[in-house]
Amino acid sequence: MSFWDDIKRNFNLGNITTKLIYINLGAFVLYKLLQVVFTISGADTMALSQWLAVPAQLPQLVIKPWTIISYQFLHWDFMHLLFNMLWLYWFGPLFLSYFSQRQILSVYFWGGLWGAIFYLLSFNFIPYYQDSNSIGLMLGASASILAIVVAAATAMPNREIQLMLIGRVKLKYLAIGTVVIDLLSITSATNAGGHISHLGGAFAGYWFTTEYLKNNRDISLWIAKMVDFFATYSFKRRPKMKVRHTGSRKATDRRADMDYNKRKKEEQVNVDKILEKIKQSGYESLSKKEKEELFKASK
Repeated sequence: MSFWDDIKRNFNLGNITTKLIYINLGAFVLYKLLQVVFTISGADTMALSQWLAVPAQLPQLVIKPWTIISYQFLHWDFMHLLFNMLWLYWFGPLFLSYFSQRQILSVYFWGGLWGAIFYLLSFNFIPYYQDSNSIGLMLGASASILAIVVAAATAMPNREIQLMLIGRVKLKYLAIGTVVIDLLSITSATNAGGHISHLGGAFAGYWFTTEYLKNNRDISLWIAKMVDFFATYSFKRRPKMKVRHTGSRKATDRRADMDYNKRKKEEQVNVDKILEKIKQSGYESLSKKEKEELFKASK
C-alpha cells in the first residue's frame, strides 16, 4: 500500500478532529509550495497571502469574502501550525466526549468567524489599531481552536487534564488562563491582531456552550447546514441505483444479479466483522489483508 493510500485510509477512517488536522496540514503544504513557485517566478509572495488571509480593511474584505474561511486553514510557518494542531489534537477528543462531530466542525467555523469579526472591528474602529489598518493581515486556526477549547471547558469546567511540568489542571483554569494571556497581549507589537481574534474565538466557544446548555439551542447549526449543502459528492455515500426490470429480462441476467448481490452481501458482512474487531481491539490489531479490505470498502 502506497504512502498516498495510507493517508487516504487514515483520513477516511479518522474522526472529524483527524480530518481537520489533515486538512490544515495539506493546506500548509500547498500554501508553502505556492510560495516557492511565486518566489522562483519572481512574483510577490505577499500577493498570495493577501488573497487568502483576512485583510484588516473592510473594502478589501468585500472583494475577497472567501478569506473569512480560507484564513482558518492557513499558517505563517511550521511552528505556528504545530502548536495549533497540538491543541486541536489534545482538545478535540475532549470536546467530542460531550458534543458531536458535527458540532465540533460547526464550532471550528463559528470560532473562526467570530475571531475575524473581533479582528475587523478592532482594526477599523479602535484608534490604537487604525495605523496598522492598511497593512494588516490575519491567518491561522487559533481562533477556531480556542473556540473548541473554551466550549469544552464551559461544558466540563471541573474536568482535569495532565499538563507537563504543572500537573493536573481543571479545564476552566486552563481556558481562563489562556484568555487572560491573550487579553494582556492585545497591544503586542508583533501579533496584536492574532490575540484579538483569539478572544473572538473564546467568546464564540463560550456562547455556543451556554446557549446549548441553558436553552438547548445550537447557535452554530446553520453553519453545519451550509457545510452539508456545499459538501462535495465524493464525501457523500453514493445512493443505491434503483433499476426497474421488465418481464422480458433474461434468466442469465437475473442469475448474474443474484451472484453480484450475494457477493456484495458477503463483503459487507466481512467489513462489519472488521469494524467490530477495531471496536474491540483497535485498528492496529487488524492484519494486512483486513486493512486492505477495509481501505477498499472505504473507497
